[in-house]
Amino acid sequence: MIRTKSWQILGTIAAIVPALIFGTHYFLGLESSIAARIPKQVCIPSLSRTPTCYAFGKTLSTDEINGLTVSPDGRTLANGYRQTIQLWDLETRTLQRSLQGHQDWITALAISPNNRILASSSLDRTIKLWDLETGQLLRTLESGRVTCLRFSPDGQILAAGSRNSRWADGVVSEGGIQRWEVTTGQPLPILGSEQVASLAFSPDGRILASGHLDTRLWDLGTGRLLHALDSGK
Repeated sequence: MIRTKSWQILGTIAAIVPALIFGTHYFLGLESSIAARIPKQVCIPSLSRTPTCYAFGKTLSTDEINGLTVSPDGRTLANGYRQTIQLWDLETRTLQRSLQGHQDWITALAISPNNRILASSSLDRTIKLWDLETGQLLRTLESGRVTCLRFSPDGQILAAGSRNSRWADGVVSEGGIQRWEVTTGQPLPILGSEQVASLAFSPDGRILASGHLDTRLWDLGTGRLLHALDSGK
């Protein structure tokens, strides 16, 4: 019995020691390959042996930001500062222009898939559509207060919703998903009656997902609710 235990102990040691030796070297090798820091950059090695490097962030605006979006082509960043919209060139990191028109703070921003139109919503209960290249105001939509905006994949439809039903100043936001034709500004039937915290279109533009206390999937062809998913609060 004693001899058996001795062999078990020796066997365990024989298994552990190589694991410690090679495991330590493996861990140290892995740790050294996770990230290597060089001046003004953090580089992460990849399987192609060409590391991916990220430069340290640079501050564009020092103002308090209350809305943010980046154009699909990655060239323009739009941010809301109170009731002003600032447009930044991400390549040069310079301010292109500031857009004025809203009478109260910005609540949400979105840029169309073709990088041509910027949508902005505000506490002034409107959504404004801007020509992103010229900064010209294209049209104003009477929306009430909304907190999320989303363009359809083809850029033809703008959807909006509000996560708040009643604001601190007593203003009431109706529930449901509001929709407009972008080119004409004509409203489309509202989907549902619940508050909306987030929106997302399917890649083919046929289904719209809305999130709040649950996640709802809408058929945009018929306006019919397809599913209500318990995604948690």
